[in-house]
Amino acid sequence: MDLLREHRGSVLWLMKLNDDAMANLRNEASAHDFDPNRLVFATRVPRVEDHLARYRHAKVFLDTAPYNAHSTATDVSRAGVPIVTLKQRSFASRVAASVLHTLSLDEGRVVTSYEGYWKAVHLALDQQISEIGEHAQYPSTVEHAVALELLYAEAVRLSAN
Repeated sequence: MDLLREHRGSVLWLMKLNDDAMANLRNEASAHDFDPNRLVFATRVPRVEDHLARYRHAKVFLDTAPYNAHSTATDVSRAGVPIVTLKQRSFASRVAASVLHTLSLDEGRVVTSYEGYWKAVHLALDQQISEIGEHAQYPSTVEHAVALELLYAEAVRLSAN
């Protein structure tokens, strides 16, 4: 809500999961003298293309902790939306950081503290930036397979010693 107060024309766009959660969030917004209509809940759409197209309307993707975006991080970055993620210790809290690292987009976007997270979010909101969009250089399946084979070969070599 603090971010929304500072960025007056913005909304918090969330996935619609259930009516109770939506009502609770709207009630909390109202209890803090905040317009609950600035909480936007996206419903499922039949076509994945339509779902992915919606990302292009976002200015920044606020990743969650301790469970990060996984395939969503890839989808969002393909849409050209900057992602800010808080990398923690568990696997589930490091996936978005890995995606951003692979795309060389981790500098200033992957942070390890809540203070760093809010600084990075403010920076992303204050800038007019687009990440990489549809021309992203994602590793191909073959590149992934080759890299995995090299790791397996190294593991076998190390275990033989």
